[in-house]
Amino acid sequence: MFNLINEQWIRVICKSGKTRKIAPWEISDKTDPPVKLAFARPDFNSAVTQFLIGLIQTTYPLKDDDAWLDVLETPISAEELKKSMGTVAQYFELSGSEYSFMQEKGLATPKNAKDILSILLTTPGENTLKQNKDFFIKRTGSRGCLCKSCTAAAIYTLQALAPVGGAGYRCSIRGSSPLTTMVEGPDLYSTVLLNVLPTNHVQNTNANKQVFPWALGKVASLPPSDNNWNMVYWTTERRIKLGEEIDGICSICGEETRGFASYHEINNGTEYKSWEHPLCPYYLKKDELIPAPVKEDINHLNQWTYMVYEDVSETVPAKSIRHLHSNRTDIQQILGENQFRIWISGYQNKQALPISWKEMHQPILLDYSDKEKASFMLTIRKTIALVMMGYSDMQQAFNRLLGKRVSDNSEKKQGLPQSKPVPPTIAEEYWNRCDMMFRQHLSEMEHAELDTFLTERMEDLKKIVLQIVDGYSDTLPLDYYSNVVEARRIVIKRMSVKSMSERIKK
Repeated sequence: MFNLINEQWIRVICKSGKTRKIAPWEISDKTDPPVKLAFARPDFNSAVTQFLIGLIQTTYPLKDDDAWLDVLETPISAEELKKSMGTVAQYFELSGSEYSFMQEKGLATPKNAKDILSILLTTPGENTLKQNKDFFIKRTGSRGCLCKSCTAAAIYTLQALAPVGGAGYRCSIRGSSPLTTMVEGPDLYSTVLLNVLPTNHVQNTNANKQVFPWALGKVASLPPSDNNWNMVYWTTERRIKLGEEIDGICSICGEETRGFASYHEINNGTEYKSWEHPLCPYYLKKDELIPAPVKEDINHLNQWTYMVYEDVSETVPAKSIRHLHSNRTDIQQILGENQFRIWISGYQNKQALPISWKEMHQPILLDYSDKEKASFMLTIRKTIALVMMGYSDMQQAFNRLLGKRVSDNSEKKQGLPQSKPVPPTIAEEYWNRCDMMFRQHLSEMEHAELDTFLTERMEDLKKIVLQIVDGYSDTLPLDYYSNVVEARRIVIKRMSVKSMSERIKK
């Protein structure tokens, strides 16, 4: 038996720089405190961090903000966590139990089992292989093995982050491209605690009901109104069962140990409608909360800011992020930090196929007063609007730069050429430089005089675009000289302080 509460299976990097495995309750170990997770796969690190958040949320309820701040300042001892987590240990046996972790109770032992590597979100499915669409990770052609540590991480990752998997194979409670946003603290314990919510911040009207759906057997639907709120961390959309244990070498971490070579999965898993996951931003559509998905351009400034600050767009940051802001003064006093980071991660999926893994760490400014909040958020909104305006102006400049070659006086005879997309590398350079500009001036936004601040950013943006246009122009033949002149004229005219000021007011 391998119990995920009692066994040391979570790979971490400690303050000393050493890598080791810990049990969940050892996140508050004082001898060599764990700093962050150290699994071989980034999706495992994100998912197992969520596992730890859910475990504290479920087993060590904190009644209000005062109780929450107390354990943030004075960490819960490892012994106390071991005791509280031990109350649910029967539901965390990896295999061979009536309540095997996140596996369906009563599901038959697999006969036509799948290779255990198929449980990984990046492993192509049978239909994908038949159609030769396995471009993200190629087929291996050999049978795999996963150690118990990687198996446990893979199971939670599958249930928490699953994309649509074909007929009846349900996706995550956060949609088919589930987005995760977590606050990062200076060590693993504070990272976990900063994302835990006191019970008075959640609608936990059914606290006495079962939390772990794999203890219920096959259930068609589990709505939030009839169930324990903490179930949001333990949803089992996929119906799975591990196969027999074997001796082998783990295909992920390379450890030689007993592990698993197969598992079984069938369709028509449990449906979870109307749940709001506390680690995901949402937007309102026809009076229904919709989870924000992972997008291709999620690393752009105009995309990630809505995950960090309220009133920046129609999307609302995750509950854990909002809770951080509401307690920002006390948190800074306890942890001695003025600026924290948000950890954004998730797969961008196209149906059952993962297109890319997105992961980024961005700053969160908390050093603002309630009085300054409205003006701070307005400054962020206006800055984002300016950056998007600058991209549009750069687009027009590149339309001319890459369009039909023109004579020196051709602007009197023709308008802009047909729109052409900005080359991807150029677009990425623009957004990276704007992101750098935003972070550089973030601490000024809370106290800044709006018009003065925006004027300075207009000058910065014009400089960024001109440098990008000039840099790209150096790669063009000399007979594009007139196009270069016209492209620069567009930038100088459209990105003047006067022009941008008039447009930003509309």
